[in-house]
Amino acid sequence: MAATAWQVYYKAKQYLGDNTIQLGTAQMRMVLASAGSNAATLTLSNYVVGGASGLTGEVAAGGTYVQGGNAFTPTFSGGAAAAKYTMAAAGVAFTASGSNITGVKFAIIRSSASSTTGKLLCWCQLSSANFNVVAPNTLTVLPAAAGIFTLT
Repeated sequence: MAATAWQVYYKAKQYLGDNTIQLGTAQMRMVLASAGSNAATLTLSNYVVGGASGLTGEVAAGGTYVQGGNAFTPTFSGGAAAAKYTMAAAGVAFTASGSNITGVKFAIIRSSASSTTGKLLCWCQLSSANFNVVAPNTLTVLPAAAGIFTLT
């Protein structure tokens, strides 16, 4: 199965409108989650490690994947008619160096420089079932040529 299109969380739309999430300046992190995650619940809004609300089912740290997600630098560009949000052409890479990255099904983008809290922006289903990234392989999450999403 190919990865699904990115889905923007409902609350993220409010966060974009009230400037809680600042696309051009906020640091972003990509979180990996398992089939047991609630990542596809569009009403989620927060990333809270160990919290009673927010995203569940994050995969364990392994290889270059760190708990809380790996930081990356997105780009945000556009004009009066539409604005496109995307990642650098290289995408975000997770390498199983030294240990495997296990139970991956979803990728989630969230804002925050903090590894323990933040606001959820969007999610993508990478596979129909959990998969493992076995050492020394690399999982690279690349956006479609059109970007992650477009604001019109």
